[in-house]
Amino acid sequence: MFRNSLKRIFTVSVIFGTGYYAGKYTEQTISNEPAHAVNVLQNQPELTWKLKYFSAGKYGQGGRDGLWVTRFKPRYTGTAAYVVFHERETGKDYLLLTVQERIVNKQKIKVCEPPIGFFNGEYPSSIPHVVAEAAEREIEKQIQLGTRMVKYSEIYSHFMNEYSVGKLSNEPYKTDSNLLQTAYREIKEEAGLDILALQNENGVTISHEIIDERETPDVYSVIRKIHITGDKLPTIAKRNNDEIKHNEWVAFENINLSTKTVKTAEGEFPIKPRDRVYEDIQKILDGKKTTSPRPS
Repeated sequence: MFRNSLKRIFTVSVIFGTGYYAGKYTEQTISNEPAHAVNVLQNQPELTWKLKYFSAGKYGQGGRDGLWVTRFKPRYTGTAAYVVFHERETGKDYLLLTVQERIVNKQKIKVCEPPIGFFNGEYPSSIPHVVAEAAEREIEKQIQLGTRMVKYSEIYSHFMNEYSVGKLSNEPYKTDSNLLQTAYREIKEEAGLDILALQNENGVTISHEIIDERETPDVYSVIRKIHITGDKLPTIAKRNNDEIKHNEWVAFENINLSTKTVKTAEGEFPIKPRDRVYEDIQKILDGKKTTSPRPS
């Protein structure tokens, strides 16, 4: 009898669970009107996975910048970009890194990491994107710090006020047509390097390759290496704001894989301990390649 009861409970749970997720999938496809959907795969022929992109909806409905959807598996889509510069005359190699404040074990620390971010899809919200981005970043920090009650509306109101008095950037929101464009945008925004402008300079060659692809129930991300060769190190616009504390071309010899630290002009910082950043940097310093470079 006890065994039969357990069997009935298990059967009901399976039916309920399947119905719930099927319902969530239906809700997702309906709430993201087909008229607003775009098939980014057409612009990404190097990808073999078959997912469909939908605009994520308004923030009040739980939406974010973009969502790839398969049955039962919605997830954010992003990219990390490791930019390597090879100086012809000296033969030296540099890696473009940022110093950002992250939460590790409920403590704020500064870490080194590459430019990284989410794909920018359609953005139907009336809230300025820069406000939502700053607010969501603060909310994420407070959750990671273990704040008992995160006051979402107060956080959004605070950044709306910051925006209204000109303390937040008023740059227009830019959509991405593919994840390579996402990488180039993030490199410019976070690390101060305009790859598209650099392409027009004499003696500069640029190629890119995918060195890894990572997938979780929440996030799909493409890890790229952008390889630049030229006569002199490209100038980068300095960054020091709420998100990026410092950006710098770091010579390979200033990256210590044994101690997992990076020596910069602002001091020595640990390599970000999450998202396999150390493993990516190790792969790049070892010169390993997983695919043939593609000219940009």
